[in-house]
Amino acid sequence: MPIAEIGAVVYGQPEKAVEKTKSFWQQPWFMWSCIGIAVLMIVYFAFNMLRDMNTSESE
Repeated sequence: MPIAEIGAVVYGQPEKAVEKTKSFWQQPWFMWSCIGIAVLMIVYFAFNMLRDMNTSESE
């Protein structure tokens, strides 16, 4: 059985990971625009509900 020997240790530079392009859904501006739209919808429905509550009391 042959004897294994270590000849030389070579340290190579790790390959840099190629940065994949992010899809449309993963863009930060898309996330913030969705959050903004959701906030606007919540505010709209809240004000409509408050207006409906005020009109039902006066009737």
